[in-house]
Amino acid sequence: MISLTKLDGSRFVLNADLIRVVEERPDTVITLTSGDRIMVTEAAERIIAKVIAYRRSIHSLCGGASPRCGCDASHTDPAQDPDQAASPHLR
Repeated sequence: MISLTKLDGSRFVLNADLIRVVEERPDTVITLTSGDRIMVTEAAERIIAKVIAYRRSIHSLCGGASPRCGCDASHTDPAQDPDQAASPHLR
């Protein structure tokens, strides 16, 4: 999730996985996978930085090995780390 600002100054949180396209013309327009469009005050580069930070945080939660995040590293061996046995994605 990333925090953004609408043109009227109101803040909202957007699921970054729903972003399809970000355009600057001259206002920044985010097109979602649903086809909905949202105009925001942040520049496209700032949105990209927020999405990258969000995705890095997801990767760090799984230790870089969740099949859902596309990583190829392996999880900690539960036999070596009992706290990981119940839920390897939570640290």
